[in-house]
Amino acid sequence: MEHREELGHYIYTISNLLKREMDKGITEEGIDNLTGKNMWLIGYLIHCQEENIYQKDVEKHFALRRSTVSEVITLMEQKGLVQRLPSEKDARMKKLVLTEYAKKIYSHLCVQIKKTEDKMKEGFSEKEFDELLKYLKRVQDNIGAATVLKEKKEEN
Repeated sequence: MEHREELGHYIYTISNLLKREMDKGITEEGIDNLTGKNMWLIGYLIHCQEENIYQKDVEKHFALRRSTVSEVITLMEQKGLVQRLPSEKDARMKKLVLTEYAKKIYSHLCVQIKKTEDKMKEGFSEKEFDELLKYLKRVQDNIGAATVLKEKKEEN
């Protein structure tokens, strides 16, 4: 019987290798105590600085559960990376704002992200890499749609 590699295995392995590569680069920059989720969240908040971003936005953007995002944000607050500030419109809502320390770290993150992205693109033409991204987006959409349907069934 022929063994066929599973897509999930590749995605899982690539995710682990990506995390390891980013962690190594950040540690070399002298920045300790940052997790992969911290790095992604800092990048997301930097790119959305002109908007009010709340926990629910992070949950949706990264397809993470409320409890996971809450824990990550709490730990980032303890590390001095993010603050939860009351919304001007609704005091119950807390918008997420990066600290100056997190903004300084971001420049180091950008260098490491660029190095890692360049490494991942080695051996691909621009067209091939664009196609790869298109296919991965389709996989993400397929899984996301299936997850939403399953969660709706469980609610009923």
